[in-house]
Amino acid sequence: MDIIDRLLVVQEHDCRIREMAKECRDIPARKKELAARIEKDRQLVAKGGDSAKGKQVEIKTIELEIMAKREKITKLRQQQCELKSNEEFRAMEAEIRGIEAGISALEDKELNLMDAVEQIDAKTREISAGVKEREEFARKEIEDMDVRLRKVDADLVGSRSAREEAAKDIDLQWLTQYNAIIERKDRALVPLENGVCGGCHMRAPPQVTHNAKKRMAMIACDHCGRLLY
Repeated sequence: MDIIDRLLVVQEHDCRIREMAKECRDIPARKKELAARIEKDRQLVAKGGDSAKGKQVEIKTIELEIMAKREKITKLRQQQCELKSNEEFRAMEAEIRGIEAGISALEDKELNLMDAVEQIDAKTREISAGVKEREEFARKEIEDMDVRLRKVDADLVGSRSAREEAAKDIDLQWLTQYNAIIERKDRALVPLENGVCGGCHMRAPPQVTHNAKKRMAMIACDHCGRLLY
């Protein structure tokens, strides 16, 4: 196995390590996103409950107002019995009718609020059922991600060990240049096919193609700096 082939083995390990390290970073972020989604759903359910409670308070206020108006009508009826003139009687009767109209308007408002509460409750129950289903799905997904994270962590340790083993006998000059490139690029070594760099896809000069085929020296792409083989 020549130096290029050994470096390609190292690169294979490095690419795998990079993918696993990214997954290790991504999994906590995805878990956080799921937790945020669950919290948002819960807040939506709570908002529906608060809205219904607010309207129920309005209904209670209306009921008390209707009760007060009816009590006033009762007192006015009692007072009517003591009136001495038809004019006073008619005036009080008009007042009573005005109060009754107010009661009717309040009752209509109360019915509308009761309908709104029923709709909110129904919608909240629907949302709540969906939230529970999504929470269960998210909980299972988080559990799966935790299992995956433990496996990736274990695989990462093994891959790093294998990478060190593969790199230990490679000439330091080659390895140093390779390391400098792989830190900045997706790959440090790329094939040169039909005179075209496999990294940046730019055409290399004929002499570069000739030298790369020999695999006797480190030949870098003039455009992207990756090592060619």
